[in-house]
Amino acid sequence: MDKAVLKAQLKQLIIEESDKSDLLTPTELQDDEALFGDKSRLHLDSLDALQIAVALKQKFGVDLKGDRAIRK
Repeated sequence: MDKAVLKAQLKQLIIEESDKSDLLTPTELQDDEALFGDKSRLHLDSLDALQIAVALKQKFGVDLKGDRAIRK
């Protein structure tokens, strides 16, 4: 899969699963933008992270464990 296509799909997944399409579009989401915390425009929380993790597993077969490095 092309890297640009994968990035676009991941951004779309993040926006859809966190239900933040009213805040910004996937094309407005920067590659290095914070998703959590005070510096985030999305202000995602732990429930959003769980929804995104489940969607990543369903769509891409990626299984994220609770490792600190993954959370970053």
